[in-house]
Amino acid sequence: MKKGCVAMGSASEFGKDMGLIHEAVITARKAGWSSKEWAMLAHNPELAKQIGRILRNEAPLPGRPHIIDCDADPFVPYDWVVEEHQKGGQFNWSATSVLLHLNHSQQDDTCAAGVKFRGTKLRKALEGEPVLNANVLDYLLKNPSLIPEDWKKDETGKTRKIFFWGTIYRDPNGRYKQYVRFLYWRRYEWCWRGRWIARDWNSTHLAAIRVR
Repeated sequence: MKKGCVAMGSASEFGKDMGLIHEAVITARKAGWSSKEWAMLAHNPELAKQIGRILRNEAPLPGRPHIIDCDADPFVPYDWVVEEHQKGGQFNWSATSVLLHLNHSQQDDTCAAGVKFRGTKLRKALEGEPVLNANVLDYLLKNPSLIPEDWKKDETGKTRKIFFWGTIYRDPNGRYKQYVRFLYWRRYEWCWRGRWIARDWNSTHLAAIRVR
């Protein structure tokens, strides 16, 4: 199973930036910052990450819409190739515009009865549904504060895996090695993995679908 997580920042350049930091403090003071704001920044790594994303144009300013380009070419990890990428135009992100879909054959009682439900069948069942592609997954990894809290675990405490079926990858070294990437919460951060489609799918494997 392939995987990846949100990259942690580095302070290795801190010594070189002391002059710029001093200028930033002066500018922030002119803008009305006090010791309270600096203390919040100093003790809140997530806040510092979010400010960094805004400065790098990786996230919009607060109050502006989060527009995801679902027509762009997707990120391709490892040595995979893209087998299918369903484009979806400009997607204005909102948690209420996404449905976490579960096929009836994925229910625990069905699995307990010994009935296997392969991902190949699920892929077929999802045809025609407005499934979100991997561009949305990668945007959420860069902006984890947008991810709803209830995406972490289900009502029984099991970790949810949110799949983005709009992008299907393939291992070029394995003719039938097809993968779909999913988002999941691990300890203290959001990560992604790729699941082999030929495996079984259960009630924790949900598909991210755009609300019509």
